[in-house]
Amino acid sequence: MSIEKFHNKFIEYALENKLFKRGSKILVGFSGGADSTALMQVLLHFRKQYKLNIMAAHINYHLRGEDSEQDERFVKEFCFNNNVPVFVKQSDLFGVSGMENKARDIRMKYFNDLKALNKLDAIALAHHKDDQAETVLSRFLRGAAFNGLAGIKSISGSIIHPFLLFSRAELEGYLQAKGCTWREDLSNAESDYTRNKIRNSMLPMIEREYNSNFKEKLNEYSIIFCEADKYFQSESNKLYKRSALLESETEIYLDLDKFLPINPILQFYVLKIAWEKLIQSSKDFYYYHFKEVQNLLNLDGGKELSLPANIILQKDYYSIRLYNKLTFSDKNEYDSREISSLRTVFVFNDKRIQMQKVKTISEHDLKKENNCVVMDFDKVQFPLTLRYRQAGDRFIPFGMTGFKKLKDFFIDEKVEKFQRDKVVIFCDAEKIIWVAEHRIDQRVAVDSETKWHLVLTIDNLKENKLTIARKTQKKDK
Repeated sequence: MSIEKFHNKFIEYALENKLFKRGSKILVGFSGGADSTALMQVLLHFRKQYKLNIMAAHINYHLRGEDSEQDERFVKEFCFNNNVPVFVKQSDLFGVSGMENKARDIRMKYFNDLKALNKLDAIALAHHKDDQAETVLSRFLRGAAFNGLAGIKSISGSIIHPFLLFSRAELEGYLQAKGCTWREDLSNAESDYTRNKIRNSMLPMIEREYNSNFKEKLNEYSIIFCEADKYFQSESNKLYKRSALLESETEIYLDLDKFLPINPILQFYVLKIAWEKLIQSSKDFYYYHFKEVQNLLNLDGGKELSLPANIILQKDYYSIRLYNKLTFSDKNEYDSREISSLRTVFVFNDKRIQMQKVKTISEHDLKKENNCVVMDFDKVQFPLTLRYRQAGDRFIPFGMTGFKKLKDFFIDEKVEKFQRDKVVIFCDAEKIIWVAEHRIDQRVAVDSETKWHLVLTIDNLKENKLTIARKTQKKDK
């Protein structure tokens, strides 16, 4: 391929994919190898025409002794000769476990810090068609879904990949045609790391024995999967907006009635959107995790599932709740609260409680919902204490004559484990009088001798928000 054809192919791809525009400020990850040297060369060729502001960043991991030092000197000299500002970071990774991932994390953090500090538009990386083939195959072996098999994308956030239409051989041919030198990383020929094994052993074997055009096919697949991923992302974003009831940085509720009818592949994408919002990353949520979620959704009643990255998924009769247990705080303002006398309205953490003392009460009032109860005022001994369950708690459930452990009561009532610590326990000076939203104590029950009634109503403020959200969605449907 001629230099002119290479330039034309590059700029057509860059503009078509909107990788940069006139006046863009671009940081290039510059190792000194053939691919990043070619990227520097081609961007320098278009620097004046498109008024590009080009900077370079290099990290010396000191993994190859003198070769690493020579890489750094090559990068500095190249940038000096071409009037390119260069940033160099020293990082010693010798003996560190998971070296590949650690090096990538250090590299991307450094690049992103430089981008923010210098108010740059993009970070340009020189991944090419061979890298794409290796990425797609390695992700396939790990069991990735469409979004993973889409491979390296031409643009991902602020990161651009302008070389995905060129092979490594084409990049080296371009440099040779221009008479340019570059640094060879001899460690690429070793097979100590998974990526190198795929590059040096697996791909050559497949091309030799099964399909000589296999790398090209993998690149074609990445394009197909990328288009499929774009479509599913677009559709699932709409569905997520329809099914999301409440959303914060640490907690998300999805409407179960809206979620269940969705096609399974789109359910996977909707959950992945919630996942990304909670951990600020798309990593570590795979299809087999989704299958675990599906199995849970097919079970009756409230259930809970622990997922990677400290994400907890809970399902009840109406919603799916996901929260990040590292960042979500369920710390309450009150562990307990004492109410010394009759109060009209007061708050206990995320609950609003109303109290009324009334002389007469209708039959209708005696059949209120679980969040409202009526008891004999004169059988209640103030002060009242509101708290959560404690070891050894017991009471006489309404309709019974003997004591029952609260733990056994919760089991018999099928109250899910993850809900039990959230149930508010109302106590008077002597006893439990109400396990909120479940059962009053028989000892405070209304009878024929009752003169005054105590009406207690408890409202869950978060549940109220969820209810309003559900009603709004039904109205908008």
